[in-house]
Amino acid sequence: MKKSDFLDELRLEVGLAYDYAQNSKDFLLKVIDTLYDFHLDKRCVFTIFYTNCNDDYVPLYILGEKNYNSKVNMGIGFISLCARNIAVFVKKDNEQTILAPIYIDDELKYVISVTM
Repeated sequence: MKKSDFLDELRLEVGLAYDYAQNSKDFLLKVIDTLYDFHLDKRCVFTIFYTNCNDDYVPLYILGEKNYNSKVNMGIGFISLCARNIAVFVKKDNEQTILAPIYIDDELKYVISVTM
């Protein structure tokens, strides 16, 4: 499959996710499902964290093989940079992680983590 065909198909699927989503959370889950389905070798892990009232980020949705702790404190480590509206790239040994903040109404609601 050519790169342009691949991207067109991916855009179509994400557009359908928007059309069929019931709310913003459902849309985010559908987009992550689509990205995971399009990732051919399935060696990456997609995680969506959400904030709770204690400013902790708890995994909402995980796709992939790795197991994460049930709770991640956002005040510690690289993931806390997302609270400053900064996307983060972390590389350790052979593992790479991208952390992307999702803001709704100027408030950090979710962080998407993609680990490869």
